[in-house]
Parts: sequence; C-alpha cells; structure tokens
Amino acid sequence: IDLQNNLVGGKAMDNRAGVTVIDFLANNIKDLNLPNQTYIVGTVQEEVGTRGAKTSVSILEPDVAIAIDTGASHDTTGCIKGGTKLGEGVALLVQDGAALTDPRLTELLMSIARSHKIPAYKYIAEGGGTDGSALQYGKGGVPTITLTLPQRYLHSPIGVCSLVDLQAAIDLITEFVKVFDAKALDNLRRK
Repeated sequence: IDLQNNLVGGKAMDNRAGVTVIDFLANNIKDLNLPNQTYIVGTVQEEVGTRGAKTSVSILEPDVAIAIDTGASHDTTGCIKGGTKLGEGVALLVQDGAALTDPRLTELLMSIARSHKIPAYKYIAEGGGTDGSALQYGKGGVPTITLTLPQRYLHSPIGVCSLVDLQAAIDLITEFVKVFDAKALDNLRRK
C-alpha cells in the first residue's frame, strides 16, 4: 500500500523490507569489480533462534557481517520512548539485547554515510535481537552490525516502513562494498 510521505505498508513488512534492500543491492553491484568477495544471504528462522544466520556464518566464514532487519519505530502514537523514527534514514544498531556491535565498523559506516550524504544514525535498542547476534560468533569472532529499517506496527498483520529509510540502507551498503578492501579489514582488526 502506498501511503503519504514516502511510506509503504504491507503484510510481512519485517522480511519484505530487508529482502527489498538486498535485491536492490544485488542489482547495484552485479557488474562492479569489487575489492572484496561479497555474499548476499537471505536467512530463515531469525525469530526462533537465528538458525539461518548460524548456518550461513559457519559456511561462509566472513571477515565482516551486516545484518539487515526491521526494528520498532518509536514515532508511533502510544509507543515507548526510543531512538528510531520513520523517514530519518537507516539506523545503525550499536547495542541490543543480544549483541554489541563493532565500534570500528559502526564508525566506518557512519563515515561513508556522511561522505555520501546518506541519512543514517546510531541507536541503542533496549532489548530484542537480530541475526547479528549469531553472525558475531563466526569463526574467530566477526565484526558485525545490524542496519535497522524502522517499522511501525512491527510483527502485526500490516507493517509500515519509509522508502527513505530503505533507500538509505541500499545506498549505504552499496557504497560500503565498493570500498571495503584488505586495508579497511586490517583497520577493523587492529588492536
């Protein structure tokens, strides 16, 4: 459903928003000569133990991982106070109930967002968790972050997201994979 102010609504928005982001990402980078080997993975069973993320991270053994998920938008009438809001851009999760994201990776993404004028901001969730909680435990520990797409009416029959936020996520990940090379990885790994 197209709504005013660049909002869209629909069933299963929790997963459809993320799938939309990775679909656009795949199309953005399909013909590029990237300085890394990028894997785009759609996982299953995040809500019941991050089973798909656990399997994926064990098979791929990534050097860095980015989870994409929706999270409760706190600009809904009667909602508890929080930092995410529709139309403000992609929200970079710093901490939730199951993960503490890599600060160097967070700053690298924020730097990319600033240099490309991509709307993005950092936030802390009071609870919950995403596939990022499993991805961080990849072989030897994996610098991980979750990019959150704020959503109204999370886990209800009809969710609402902002196209501005989805586009920001698409743009940020696209720019990240264009520049993430061995030197950037070394910077993440330095003690």
